[in-house]
Amino acid sequence: MEIGQNCNLEGCTCLDFLPFKCPYCLLVFCGEHRLDHNCAKSVDRVISHDTATAGQSTTPSEKRACSFAECSAVEKITSLCPHCTHNFCLAHRHARDHNCEMGDKLLVQAQERREEIVSLVQEKMGGGNCVVATKEKKPVVVVKKKVNYAIELMKMKSSAKGESFIPTESRVYLRICFPCESAMASQAMFFHKDWPVGKLVDKLAIIAKVSNVNNTSDEAMKLVLYNAETGNVLPMNESLSALIARKELQQAAAVALERVSVPFVGV
Repeated sequence: MEIGQNCNLEGCTCLDFLPFKCPYCLLVFCGEHRLDHNCAKSVDRVISHDTATAGQSTTPSEKRACSFAECSAVEKITSLCPHCTHNFCLAHRHARDHNCEMGDKLLVQAQERREEIVSLVQEKMGGGNCVVATKEKKPVVVVKKKVNYAIELMKMKSSAKGESFIPTESRVYLRICFPCESAMASQAMFFHKDWPVGKLVDKLAIIAKVSNVNNTSDEAMKLVLYNAETGNVLPMNESLSALIARKELQQAAAVALERVSVPFVGV
């Protein structure tokens, strides 16, 4: 079962673990585009509503004032913001255009969750104790050092572990950060470029000697693979070569195997 959903905005292939479903166009978007996908359906829905109600009354629909403080527009067609629930004119219907406080809070929450994932991975790669977010303490976001992937790849090729039958030209090298429940330190490994992420998860669970319940209904305990740089979940059914082609992953990148519930405890 694939964890998360891909953003439907054209040009964005981000897989978001907590996707947002627009109440107007009913499409799914990532945290970055949940408020910024130029939703035309929000306008269509208001127009359809006014058209439908027009036949029920002999008087024209009331005009509504735009709720944006800096706007004096009074229009028949307005749009209801799904976040702050105020009405706005067409020019200010998007959350970013009326400085929507509720929309900003949602964006901050989404960013905090991504930072927690990255922080968790950085703690493991740094050799320190694995810090998990709790109500009393959230992991401090570690400032990431810029990685020279070309140099990292050369180092990995001389020390990485993997199955010897994989042809050299078909190998994808990654630095693996094992789950908090495992005592194993991060290490360089190589895999076949055509293997799906799900196969990696199964193999890494065996290596780390942790339970794998991905075939059960216990969603919170499922194992997933995160991109350590972005904090995004890698889709289970995608091959490594496909992810690299879409630049969602690259040779010598760091990835983390974790339970779905771990990075989000206490959020």
